Amino acid sequence: MKFNNVEYASQDENALTFTLVAGAVQGDAVTLTGNGTAGRGADGDPFYGKLNLPEGDGKGAVSRDGIVIVKYTGALTAGYRQVTVDGAGKVKPAAATGRACWVIGVDGTYAAIDLG
Repeated sequence: MKFNNVEYASQDENALTFTLVAGAVQGDAVTLTGNGTAGRGADGDPFYGKLNLPEGDGKGAVSRDGIVIVKYTGALTAGYRQVTVDGAGKVKPAAATGRACWVIGVDGTYAAIDLG
């Protein structure tokens, strides 16, 4: 199946290629923003993964599985948590529901998150 000229069959299960929304930069916590698109999203959108490698053609690889290191904001603590994006490239604790994942640890700027 294709979205935005990207084939989703046989891609690496840990990182998928998406068409990126303007403003997304390497290392951002991103969400799905539409069919085959990913970006910073709006504050409170579910966390999908980490933008690893934006490319010149407007596409980029997003890690959606395994361990990711991303910037965070708010009172995020280690444990099994619901997390969302903040719309500025960081993750934060969900006010209601978000992506359930293991926060392995935080250091004041970055969080290590096990996406499963």
